Amino acid sequence: MVFALPLNRLSMPVGNDEQPSFARQTRVDHRVRKGMDQLYWDDAYAVALALIERHPDVDPLTVDWETLHRWVTELPDFADDLTLEHLGWLRAIQKEWYEEVSSS
Repeated sequence: MVFALPLNRLSMPVGNDEQPSFARQTRVDHRVRKGMDQLYWDDAYAVALALIERHPDVDPLTVDWETLHRWVTELPDFADDLTLEHLGWLRAIQKEWYEEVSSS
């Protein structure tokens, strides 16, 4: 049995909205320093940044899961296996996207 949390609860900002968390920023910086510009399902923050660039006027809370999945897999730098996707990663991506646009 799968339990789903309400969308608004999943997308609530956590912590300080003005700065990305150290762990997220470190991960993105590490990939940039190494020249690793490929995106994977578990790179929620980096994927969210790419989605913001590609869809700047979209409210992430209005995007359904199927559309979010399609948009992620259509990103030019997305390199992960399409069959590995699961709702947990989509929720994490949406949460990061929401937090990023809410803090700007």
